Amino acid sequence: MEGLKKYNSNHLTDILNIGSIIHREIKLQLAVYQKIFKYNLKGACGLASITLFDKLKSKYNLNVIFGSYKKEPHCWLEYNNLIIDLTATQFNIKKEVYIAKYNHKYKAIAKVTSVKFFKLWNSFANPLNYLVIWRDNMPIFKYKS
Repeated sequence: MEGLKKYNSNHLTDILNIGSIIHREIKLQLAVYQKIFKYNLKGACGLASITLFDKLKSKYNLNVIFGSYKKEPHCWLEYNNLIIDLTATQFNIKKEVYIAKYNHKYKAIAKVTSVKFFKLWNSFANPLNYLVIWRDNMPIFKYKS
């Protein structure tokens, strides 16, 4: 989290820890075992962002953002004008959770204010098609086919 010293490091550490759990569990449950997503989590940005938002919305002022990364449609979270991207691995960014200041690669188009926003997304990418249950601080993802 270099260059982010002015931000509350306890908050960012909490967001990073929960975000990493979500990233790993989507990869394990939905990419490796069920083969719904690619291993780099392409297509899972909406699900990952909504899952982290739902988990931490009572603690932090987070927003789900729809926009683009290098002109590719994409979703991420915003916290204190920072990008929190749980699926940046699809763009060859090595971190499970990419936290950075806004830059020219990310273009915000809209703040997602309702999960109905995802209604027209394809069935596998649509967060509405998943039931997420938290057990022992681990998310369990069930695809509602």
